[in-house]
Amino acid sequence: MLRMRVALNEGDQIVKLLQADLGFHAAGSGHARHGFHAFAAKFPPQLPAWFIEGLTEPGEVVFDPFLGSGTTVVEAMRLNRRAQGIDIDPLAILMSRVKTSSLNPDQVSMMGRAIVHQAQIDQRDPDTLLCHVDRRFSDKKDREFIDYWFLPSTILELEALMEGI
Repeated sequence: MLRMRVALNEGDQIVKLLQADLGFHAAGSGHARHGFHAFAAKFPPQLPAWFIEGLTEPGEVVFDPFLGSGTTVVEAMRLNRRAQGIDIDPLAILMSRVKTSSLNPDQVSMMGRAIVHQAQIDQRDPDTLLCHVDRRFSDKKDREFIDYWFLPSTILELEALMEGI
């Protein structure tokens, strides 16, 4: 049976937490995995961390019913809490899964080297890469956007990376 401690009866602790300076604007928010993707209405990770530390103990469950980009669950995990979250937004769920997945650094490094190696091989055939670019960006507006923002050589490099991935 899951035991969840609710701190609402500890009114003094909540009042104390709410009376603190919660202006985290000067604090960086890209630590842990928070900088993976911009997300609307994302709050600074220091905010949930403040309440998680103040209202729970390591090993306890933190539940976020509006998961969003996963800020609360990432902070809960970072603070050694068990984290659960739900959301109806498929993008939010995907981002949160990515941000909370454990990765083996050696495997990630090996895969990254393999992708770069394949991209270097693919760059030896720019005509084929250009055909892939034309297919990928067949919509005129998309292609105009890509051509405006990227040099032709950069487009081919990015396409080689995409093919490698």
